[in-house]
Amino acid sequence: MPASKKDSGKKSQNAGVSSEGTDVVFTLRYWQIRGLAAPLRMALAYALGPPALSDGTRGVRCWKDASYLRQGGKGVNVPECSIAWYKLDKPDLFLENPLANLPLVEMDKPGGKRRVVSQSIACELFLTQELYPEVKDMVDAAQVLAEIHDVRDMFVRLCYGPQANFDANKTNHMNNVRRNFAKLEAWLAPASSEPGAKRKRDEGSSLYLLKTSTPTPADFHLFEMIDQHMTFASSHKIDFDVTTEFPNLGRLHEAIKRDPKLKAAYFDSDAASYPINNPQANFF
Repeated sequence: MPASKKDSGKKSQNAGVSSEGTDVVFTLRYWQIRGLAAPLRMALAYALGPPALSDGTRGVRCWKDASYLRQGGKGVNVPECSIAWYKLDKPDLFLENPLANLPLVEMDKPGGKRRVVSQSIACELFLTQELYPEVKDMVDAAQVLAEIHDVRDMFVRLCYGPQANFDANKTNHMNNVRRNFAKLEAWLAPASSEPGAKRKRDEGSSLYLLKTSTPTPADFHLFEMIDQHMTFASSHKIDFDVTTEFPNLGRLHEAIKRDPKLKAAYFDSDAASYPINNPQANFF
């Protein structure tokens, strides 16, 4: 369960937690929104189950969700919302990793062994490496994550940019996103055996991006981008039917949405219903 508002105002509650009695404790830090952390929460929940309420709750491995109050919005004092991160926790974590920013993942192992990882793609690759051993090709993981983050970056610019730009460009944004989704649709499609075929990848088709039997962090981030754009298009009366336009992406989205393991560990939690963006965004 994410840290409470009371807990999020305390100093470094989870930094350097003891992992006595456990093999590893992961801590994820982010705002109380879906944003960049939803794929990371899904990845941790799928691999380790729901977040632990205390260190070592379930024995060998667990994770903790250290969520901070959402930033900004009408009538909200941003410094007060941000103080738990910027004034209390970040200075300590900066000493371990000068790149420290949200989202951030900490991993604590017995004997004081500890790793602090920041930056979204790095966090996703780190969790892939640590928790998803079926993924053998980290270069492919980096490729598809970079493509998905291109979609994310376009959406962030639209949602957090000037209101006038948002109103003028929201339909054009969906057309731009379709180009990226088309690439990912082709990545999931089977390679053609026809002579002269342009696409020669010989791994065959797969429900998931990295040819795994179960979803990985890359799939969870693609799910989020599909899901957020479905919500966005519906809210603004823009035609977008992922199942019709991109059937492979539609199958991936549906499979993750209906995965019973993820339903129990993530979709039934409060974190799954957090707003997409911070309240100061044009769309949240």
